[in-house]
Amino acid sequence: MDAIAARVSEEDVQKFLKSYFDSMTALDVEAIAAHYSPDIIAYDAIEKLEFVGRNAYKAHWKACLDMCKAMTFQPHDLKVHVEGDLAVAHALVRCVATGVDGTEHTGWMRATMAARRKDGAWEIVHEHHSSPFDPTSMKVLDLSPDS
Repeated sequence: MDAIAARVSEEDVQKFLKSYFDSMTALDVEAIAAHYSPDIIAYDAIEKLEFVGRNAYKAHWKACLDMCKAMTFQPHDLKVHVEGDLAVAHALVRCVATGVDGTEHTGWMRATMAARRKDGAWEIVHEHHSSPFDPTSMKVLDLSPDS
């Protein structure tokens, strides 16, 4: 792949992921799920070790969004690597969620997404979110990119 094609592919994936993060802020579970491959395998930071398939992960997102009246996922220093029809992206992500009771919760986590281009469109085939924790106390650490 020449440099121009690589740059265009990276820009396409950046736009695709911006749309993905925007759908979270919009609390739009249908739009979130539309970014996933039907056969996605996701490792999320909460609830289960593994979600298999778009419908299972969509149900998880719905449960998460039902607990919020507002949410943003803000990627910090998102990196995208593209090789042909495969892309890998990773970032530290600041999650800000306002519960239905009005309480705001903020924290940083790590996110990695693998996407493939199928029939000209990108879809996430694997996603992994994790939160750093202290193994002695089992508490999630309150870290940030500057920590």
